[in-house]
Amino acid sequence: MSNGTVVRMKSMLDDVTPAVSRTLEVPLNIRLDRLHTVFQTGFGIPDPEYGFDGPLDARKATLAHVLAD
Repeated sequence: MSNGTVVRMKSMLDDVTPAVSRTLEVPLNIRLDRLHTVFQTGFGIPDPEYGFDGPLDARKATLAHVLAD
């Protein structure tokens, strides 16, 4: 897989009216902490009381790694 590969991702918020979605293009080797920043730029600041999924270290994991799992 080339480091220059770009992926297009569509992200939608659940339970929101009207529907809210964003289409993002990011490099496949983007680290998850940076991908998180991209999402937050598109949607806003996270609510710390909401919680999160997974024990991944977002500073080290890449999108390609997560998709491969």
